Amino acid sequence: MKPTPIEFSEWRPDVATLDTKFASEVENVFAGVNSYLPFPSLLPYSLTALPGRACGLYSARTATGGWKIYAGTTTKLYTWSLAGWVDVSRTVGGAYNVPPTELWSFEQSGSHVVAVNINDVPQYIDVDAGANFVVLPGSPPRAGHVRQIGDFLFLSRLDNSGGFNNRCIIWSAINDITGWTIGLNLCDMQEFPDGGPVQGVMGAEIGYVVQDRTIRTMQFLPGDTTFIFNFSRALHDRGSISKFGFNSIGNVLYFVAEDGFYSASGQQVTPIGADKVNEWFLANSDVNRRDVVHCIAGVNKPRVVWVFHASSASPTYDKQIIFDWSNGRWAKASVPAQVWGLLATTGPAYIGYGLIGFLFVVLWIPAQVGWFSAILVLAPLFVARWAFAQYGDELQAHERTLRALVTAVETKEPHNAGHSERVSYYASMLGAAAGVSPEERDVLHYGGLFHDIGKIAIRDDVLLKPGKLTPAERLEIQRHPVAGRDLLKNMRTLETAMPIVYHHHERYDGSGYPEGLKGDSIPLLARVASIADVYDALTTKRPYRDAMTRAEALELMANERNKGWHDPGLFDLFLGVIESRPEGFLPGGEEA
Repeated sequence: MKPTPIEFSEWRPDVATLDTKFASEVENVFAGVNSYLPFPSLLPYSLTALPGRACGLYSARTATGGWKIYAGTTTKLYTWSLAGWVDVSRTVGGAYNVPPTELWSFEQSGSHVVAVNINDVPQYIDVDAGANFVVLPGSPPRAGHVRQIGDFLFLSRLDNSGGFNNRCIIWSAINDITGWTIGLNLCDMQEFPDGGPVQGVMGAEIGYVVQDRTIRTMQFLPGDTTFIFNFSRALHDRGSISKFGFNSIGNVLYFVAEDGFYSASGQQVTPIGADKVNEWFLANSDVNRRDVVHCIAGVNKPRVVWVFHASSASPTYDKQIIFDWSNGRWAKASVPAQVWGLLATTGPAYIGYGLIGFLFVVLWIPAQVGWFSAILVLAPLFVARWAFAQYGDELQAHERTLRALVTAVETKEPHNAGHSERVSYYASMLGAAAGVSPEERDVLHYGGLFHDIGKIAIRDDVLLKPGKLTPAERLEIQRHPVAGRDLLKNMRTLETAMPIVYHHHERYDGSGYPEGLKGDSIPLLARVASIADVYDALTTKRPYRDAMTRAEALELMANERNKGWHDPGLFDLFLGVIESRPEGFLPGGEEA
């Protein structure tokens, strides 16, 4: 049953006592745009308890498209089957030894899952064929955090031995998680003498090195065998206060610092907590255990959750604070658990088909229809489930390909780093305010993400020209919506985003391009994306000018609306949405 929105004021503990438009107490809910949805109850996944203190949870994709669940305790590693928890720990080397304040860190790389903790040598297992974890070959150092970014496996929060320390990171050979010889096949390490210990490495096309007092961006330099990655400081006076308190969704990083909550999109760091929740968190969390606050980022929902201990008497993670990056609103919950993680499993779907099959058999056998008829009805359901999984895999493959092209475009235009992510975010936010359907918000997400994909076809000497463009060069630049449409038209899983890619430079008065459409003849979602695109372009720094303030950008866009360039109704909605956010607000997420 679809939950019914409950109308409540936004949770703002900092101003609720002075302004009745806001709520001082809202608990066990998710924040919507103008409402709240119930926080789901935790339901048992396994029928038997994990044998020991839970120290980690992970779901890995199998070759057939299913999911396999892994969990760790202080001494063992397990996988879940219908028979219960199966011990898949190493058979040589004895029990593991996870320290009391540590967790297992898991990451999938190809067909293998790698598991690390600071006290044991890194382990790995073949998801489909492995019976037990074994030592990861190549003699990598002991580490507290593991992450796959692009073609490299990164280890961080390294043990202080073997020439390494906790200010270092190391990455594997390219496309080889068993290659750990520095200088061979692009395997290398990097030490950061300032910024404090490295807490971990996160990100996607744009990577992040998260330290306890610094945030750095990290970008791969193709073809450069001397400087394999470029590291740039994005924030120099604060980082993640917790070794588990950060996560990323695509190219956007979320973290909790000593003074509250932040997001980073490339070089732009945003205080997403502002005053509304930071003081509440600092007043309602155990000060001695903020270094183990745990951050979980939603896979298919626009939410980031930090779980923490409410007091020194809390035996488990018993509080959650939840940020919905699609609307910039917060909520909180009180659900206790030893460890938190996401279970991306197709199990419930298969269980659902099994239940349908059971009902067919129970209902049809008394009618003497027989098992064969039940199988005839049930078999297409399994085929449909397989086809849906194949469709999902195709969509992900196309998205990965296009994301790589987006990264290539933004690498050519360094000032545009993160632009596509932010346009996707702003467009989704405006779409929600305009009342578009969830399906249309998905289209806005992909359309915003790939709106400039056609720039890959524009010559570098034109795209990167620092001075004024000639009329011929301007026409060349204006080809990118057509090139983007042509790139997407053969990808049926993304064809719904084509109108945004093709029409995001149209103007409401008909003076835009490529077709000069006017008014409502411009697709609605393209009008939404156009406003998002212009706003982000104005509020980010360019080689020829500084970034505008929010007020300056909105004033300029208001003048453009008066000229007839923007849909007036949509612009007024956008104005209200942006002005409801704290000054300095920047997008904090990527998915709609």
